[in-house]
Amino acid sequence: MASYPDLSPCSYMWPEGWKLLAVGWLESGDPVPKLGSDTVRGPLVEKLRRFLVRDQPELPVFAGFHVCSIGPCSTRDDFEVSRCGSGELYVPHLTKAKTLYCAPRLVIHYITDHDYGPPAEFIEAVSRFEPEDVPVLKPDMERYRRRDTDRETKA
Repeated sequence: MASYPDLSPCSYMWPEGWKLLAVGWLESGDPVPKLGSDTVRGPLVEKLRRFLVRDQPELPVFAGFHVCSIGPCSTRDDFEVSRCGSGELYVPHLTKAKTLYCAPRLVIHYITDHDYGPPAEFIEAVSRFEPEDVPVLKPDMERYRRRDTDRETKA
């Protein structure tokens, strides 16, 4: 899985006409800001689970699972598939037009099992918006074609 600092441009996906800001794209060795508040954790996780069901049928899906690498999750006796993920969830930005926060599905695991604390502005956006507020996104096919052409040129 890719690693991006929180609130940096997310170049993992390219929806047409939208900018994405990364939240929760963590890998082993990355600093993990702490949430530290049980009163925030429960409602945040409950709402994020609702955002997961907002399907984005036209965006590319990358095969396979990503396993949590920031802790020994996959080696634990109580390992569950919930500690794996494939796909993203999107949340509208509070103030920037045509901007969405983009988080991996694993963000819920990071919050519940590793006490990851997403940026406050992301938490506020999750609390204010509903999954229905997320537009159905279309891929920026020109950008994907350029990426594929660049790969072929380098090969």
